[in-house]
Amino acid sequence: MTATVKYRVATYEGEIQVPCDPNEESEAIIAKAKRIVTRQAGGSLPWGSQSWRVTCRE
Repeated sequence: MTATVKYRVATYEGEIQVPCDPNEESEAIIAKAKRIVTRQAGGSLPWGSQSWRVTCRE
C-alpha cells in the first residue's frame, strides 16, 4: 500500500509516494515523507513554514 503526501516547505512544494500499512496513522506516514524529502534535499529543509498532508491511500 502507498500513500500520497502533499507538502509545502517555505517556497517549495510537491507530492511524494510513501509506502505504508493499511492501518498506519497519518502522522507516521507524514514522518516517513519528511525523512525522505529531507534526505533528497541533502540533509536539511529550508527555513520557513511547512504544511504536510496525506491526500490519498492506495
